[in-house]
Amino acid sequence: MIKKITALFFAFSISLFAGIDEYELNKLNIDAMVVKELTTQNVLYAKEAHKSVKPASLTKVITALLAIEKGNLNSPVVITREMTRVEPTIAGYKKGDVILLGDLVKAAMIESDNDAAMAIAVAVGGNVENFVTMMNAKARQIGQKGPLQDRRAPHRRYCTVLRG
Repeated sequence: MIKKITALFFAFSISLFAGIDEYELNKLNIDAMVVKELTTQNVLYAKEAHKSVKPASLTKVITALLAIEKGNLNSPVVITREMTRVEPTIAGYKKGDVILLGDLVKAAMIESDNDAAMAIAVAVGGNVENFVTMMNAKARQIGQKGPLQDRRAPHRRYCTVLRG
């Protein structure tokens, strides 16, 4: 999981700050990746762009993006029972704990903690269903084809295609 997130941020940093080094990107141990120029949407690099992959890391990245864009990272989030009922990776928050939204983002991105991601979803979206709608809208905005999650079944497993 950490490798996938690191690779994603590596790809973003390459596209923002330097040219594409295909040799270095080819060395990354990931199944699929697309690097696009953000303003033109031109594909700068693609590896298995049409391969169907599970969007778990992508959903965490979009969760973090929405928290940063729509939330106040210094705002406290009171952990509810709903936020703690996730598996498999958890930080171990308890009902009533108060965690800053920014710290939840760090836990979701660095440790891949699902309880942190669930807390972000409820804090930013008001509830899971609304947040799933927000995630799918954000995914479409950045070029995703098809939903990341189904708002009627947010815990159902999905596969997605990156498409160049």
